[in-house]
Amino acid sequence: MKLNLFRNPAVDPYVSHMRVIYEDNMRKQTEEYWRKKIATEIQNEINFQAWYQDLHNGTWGEGMVKAKEIALGR
Repeated sequence: MKLNLFRNPAVDPYVSHMRVIYEDNMRKQTEEYWRKKIATEIQNEINFQAWYQDLHNGTWGEGMVKAKEIALGR
């Protein structure tokens, strides 16, 4: 009986290549998700600051209109 001295079985080069591609794609998707999430949070903070400034310099309705315009990119 021959004992396997290696903990991991031999891996086909194609399988290894596919694993590298999979890990690279997962990394890219994760980075893209967090970039979008952080950008959204920053934009929300900017919108809130604009709304807050307009609220205290004008009426509440004007502040809400301004915040909506900023959110829509106008």
